[in-house]
Amino acid sequence: MKQGETSLCPVCHMDIDNNNSITTEYQSRIFYFCSEQCRDRFNMNVHLYIGGRGIPSPKQHGEIILKRRTLKLEQPVTDEVAEKIKSELHEMMGIKEIGIKGDRVNIIYDLLEATTLQIEEKLEKIGNKVSSGLGEVLKRAFIHYVEETALDNLEHNSNTHSHH
Repeated sequence: MKQGETSLCPVCHMDIDNNNSITTEYQSRIFYFCSEQCRDRFNMNVHLYIGGRGIPSPKQHGEIILKRRTLKLEQPVTDEVAEKIKSELHEMMGIKEIGIKGDRVNIIYDLLEATTLQIEEKLEKIGNKVSSGLGEVLKRAFIHYVEETALDNLEHNSNTHSHH
């Protein structure tokens, strides 16, 4: 490889220096990434980024799949903790917006760049840095959101299929 050669990260499309990037090999081809997060996201669903024979991927089409998660905490966080959560989550690829008001944490992210698991792990790390026990509280709030959403969907589906 030549010095100074660059590529686009297939996940976030950031321009990167191939000599200083993170790589993975897939089907005898080397892919270059700007971060471990992007490499991990790529490895979870390769064809979201490279497509198939003659079929461009959603990412190659420039698709953005925004997801919103609202976490309800047991109690409001301080302004200092809220700023820490915001600044550290914004370090992740794909995080588009974070709002914290009272006991609610709203996160909008691009599903093609970040997964719920990656966000959950980051929230837990942030919480553990900030305050003893907060990591578990943030993780639990995230898990509860996923469970509540699944239950709401089941309830909604059963209501629409009932014969009253």
